[in-house]
Amino acid sequence: MESSSNRVEIESGGKVQQGRSTSGVRNFFAGGFGGVCGVTIGHPFDTIKVRIQTTPSPKPGQEAVFKGTLDCLLKTLRNEGVHGLFKGLFTPVAFATPLNAIQFWAVSLARRMQMEDPHGIPTNFQNFTSGMFGGFCAAAIVTPADRIKCLLQNEGKYVGE
Repeated sequence: MESSSNRVEIESGGKVQQGRSTSGVRNFFAGGFGGVCGVTIGHPFDTIKVRIQTTPSPKPGQEAVFKGTLDCLLKTLRNEGVHGLFKGLFTPVAFATPLNAIQFWAVSLARRMQMEDPHGIPTNFQNFTSGMFGGFCAAAIVTPADRIKCLLQNEGKYVGE
């Protein structure tokens, strides 16, 4: 029996279980919203990571630009303020929204394509192959978005050094 929230109740051994949502539209929007939240929360950490990774090695007799993670964080805050931690945020948000939306949609589509009963509960193998399909569909968005993000995160990072 299908409920109004597009979830399915499956009777199994006298127990009623909830099946997964089969709405591609719902999964599309959930993925988009989740992508925005995840990128916004994690971006400052990613900025510090990218800056440390892309800092050139010091020449003999020179000090390193950053002595570690905390030093990079403090120098970024001192030279650029909190804004510096969120540099380049627009690009990953702009890409993460469609990326996660497409990925969630593709996973739900792949599950429906593999299952005899699209309202049933998928097997582990069906989840695995659905996830692979979702990742494949999103891969074309990931590489250019990450490159642009890294370039923006490093913009002006040596100011005041």
